[in-house]
Amino acid sequence: MGKTVLVVENDKEIRRLIADSLLDAKYSVVKAADSKSAMEGFHEFKPDIAVVDVEQDDIDGLELCRQMRSFRNIPVIFLNGDESELEQLQEIGRAHV
Repeated sequence: MGKTVLVVENDKEIRRLIADSLLDAKYSVVKAADSKSAMEGFHEFKPDIAVVDVEQDDIDGLELCRQMRSFRNIPVIFLNGDESELEQLQEIGRAHV
């Protein structure tokens, strides 16, 4: 397998679709439904990149990104259906360039 991707998505079907696509492309995939399991997977599997839904049930994906990057700076792809959070995403990107 290739690089490892952490997929954090609370919707089971969307999480499965993303994971299946990544597996088809020869990536190793760690799936998480919430930030707690995401951080566990982050520490255990040391992913190369994360795909994170901004709208999580427990904490938002932006805070999850901050928590992950406090340990290790990995690339993060955000999934977001809400345009109002675009400015926050851009701020995080500028802070870590």
